Amino acid sequence: MAKKIVPKPAGSLSVMRDPPIHAAHGPKTILLVEDEEMQREMLGLILTEKGYHVITAQDGVEAVEVYRSLGSSISLVILDIGLPRQGGEEVFRLMKQINPSARVVFATGYQDRGLQARVMESGASAFLSKPFKPVEILQVVKLAIEKKP
Repeated sequence: MAKKIVPKPAGSLSVMRDPPIHAAHGPKTILLVEDEEMQREMLGLILTEKGYHVITAQDGVEAVEVYRSLGSSISLVILDIGLPRQGGEEVFRLMKQINPSARVVFATGYQDRGLQARVMESGASAFLSKPFKPVEILQVVKLAIEKKP
């Protein structure tokens, strides 16, 4: 089930189910699709601390379900390639069918130039190789959200 990451004042991490849908002029909502729990929580916390609302999915099938139901409120998707149940490339293709203007940043440990070229040619907003520094993902996210469709 999709979750929203919310920082606690003491700096610890908690997870809240069923995130609210935000108005277009409010904070930007990011769908973070990552199967590795530690990476999902760390990246979710980094983004949340910068003011983004973060909804998470841990596999490809869940990501497509969340996008299908909340896509109009999602400003950006951060998508891993190697996902259980449905791979990142297929998830990307399905999201683009749902919304041809979907903004998707691939964040992956796969170092495949052919893969990178393929997804960028198919309309991905960016391709970021893991490991990356928090400042790098924050810059990519900001540029992808601000980019004119």
